[in-house]
Amino acid sequence: MVNVSIVDARPPSITVQPANTSKAYGASVTLSVTATGPSLTYQWYKDGTALSGETNSTLTISDFQESNKGDYHVVITNAYGTVTSNTGT
Repeated sequence: MVNVSIVDARPPSITVQPANTSKAYGASVTLSVTATGPSLTYQWYKDGTALSGETNSTLTISDFQESNKGDYHVVITNAYGTVTSNTGT
């Protein structure tokens, strides 16, 4: 008898990038990314600085203000690699 186990060893791959968006101040803004691969972790950044607690595939700013304007991207990691999204403004 032979036991065969298959391990999903794919590095993260982004299938849908975050898109630029424009909203009125006070509106809710959501940036999202879609990625494939096992056991993904996410970290969102604004202007190159990690955003504390923003570790999901979506980033929502519920009350968008001028201070929220900037360039956002997400870094997706798993045991097999890391990928950085395009920047959404």
